[in-house]
Amino acid sequence: MSASHSQYTPARCTSAQYAFVRGAGWPVESFTMYDDAQVNVELVSAHLTVTQPGEIAEYARAFAELSANAVYGTEARSLITGAIDALG
Repeated sequence: MSASHSQYTPARCTSAQYAFVRGAGWPVESFTMYDDAQVNVELVSAHLTVTQPGEIAEYARAFAELSANAVYGTEARSLITGAIDALG
């Protein structure tokens, strides 16, 4: 029996702009949160799985800050379209 799409919890995909100053170089880490149970962190030389509640809370705060700087909907579409147009 196949599952319907309505059985899945919706996910929010956010792409943050890096137009703000953040250290001396391009950010090389990324992370994916799985509710409040786990965070997977991708580094240049390693992949971490975080499960400690206090550490997960730190990633939740970082996600909230990044989300505040991200764009959504038509503004995001406009940026993506502009980037594609700039490629020629």
